[in-house]
Amino acid sequence: MRTFGNSFSSIRGAFYFAGILWLALFVLFVSLDRIHADLPSRLMSSIIYSLGIASIPLVAIVPTCAFAIRVDASSVKHVFLGRVILSARSLDDLRAVEIGSGWGAVMKFEKQRPIRFLGASLPELQSLCVHLSKLRPNQISSSAGLVAGGLLEVENQMRKRGRHDT
Repeated sequence: MRTFGNSFSSIRGAFYFAGILWLALFVLFVSLDRIHADLPSRLMSSIIYSLGIASIPLVAIVPTCAFAIRVDASSVKHVFLGRVILSARSLDDLRAVEIGSGWGAVMKFEKQRPIRFLGASLPELQSLCVHLSKLRPNQISSSAGLVAGGLLEVENQMRKRGRHDT
């Protein structure tokens, strides 16, 4: 059994981005307040505004850690918080996986509703497709949208260069 999805360690970059964004916005707001000689009266509002804006990426990304796809030898399960099974489908009925259609992946099954897996990183979705194709060779089609395909190609090229450089 293998589980695919975001974890707090895999979204560490979002926390770094939010921290840098907060610092940049805080410096900007304090600088503007200082130019207008309102620094003492607006320091607290500058902190609150910059934290509010910088938290937007975290509010959008952190909830994706609650959802995962669990694949075993016979089934594909959409799982919430690692315990609650939202939906389960037979691996034999899986026909296609589309990456980049919306914000994640769509797994299409024969005569059943698709499983929509939102918010996982592209490398994680690529690993899911590779794992599924190993379990069901020549029976599952996978496709990536234009942007997702381009990003995955760039990442694969960077990984190859990194391996050749070491």
